[in-house]
Amino acid sequence: MKKQLRFIGTIGILLLLLIPYKTSAQRFEISPYTGFMLGGKINYYQGYLKIEDGQNWGIMADVNLASETQLELGYSRLTTSVMQKSYTDYEKIIRTLIVDYIQIGSLREFEINNDAFIPFLVGTLGMTVFTPRDGGYSSSTNFSITLGGGVKIFPTEHFGIRLQARLLMPMQFGGLGIGCGTGGCGGSAYASTTFVQGDFTGGIIIRF
Repeated sequence: MKKQLRFIGTIGILLLLLIPYKTSAQRFEISPYTGFMLGGKINYYQGYLKIEDGQNWGIMADVNLASETQLELGYSRLTTSVMQKSYTDYEKIIRTLIVDYIQIGSLREFEINNDAFIPFLVGTLGMTVFTPRDGGYSSSTNFSITLGGGVKIFPTEHFGIRLQARLLMPMQFGGLGIGCGTGGCGGSAYASTTFVQGDFTGGIIIRF
């Protein structure tokens, strides 16, 4: 887990260093938040796993790339439980599962001639770490993407409220293929997800 956090942190620092000073100095936002997260259901050949819904929390950092575009770094955590159920009525509960999302991406704001009310769309990619705390299970790290939207409300210049809804999609399968024929060679990469999570969150914005 520490290696993955260092990797994401290094990427974020490098991207921030690439931003011109005058642009990055225009605006920087920190947004701690909490909300309700849909756990999701994972089907497999003998049954399914049901991750229970629960309260999540996290923090986001946004820095200007352009007048309406921001680079976003985000972290969120859900502490929940998992029910495993097979088609033969076998049932087992993992009482504690920690779900960590570590993401980096882009946020697009939309001007509506009102600086106090700013709709936005956001898309990120990164990784999701599932860590069971019950004995006999190991953690799993998956590539993931998120898509969301919401609104920022600024009653003052340096303090605001952020309301957001997101789809969270950990990718379960991936691959790389290379093939050659009479017409030449080609390659392909793919990823797919077996379940979708989601959250509805609200938090404060501190703008510098």
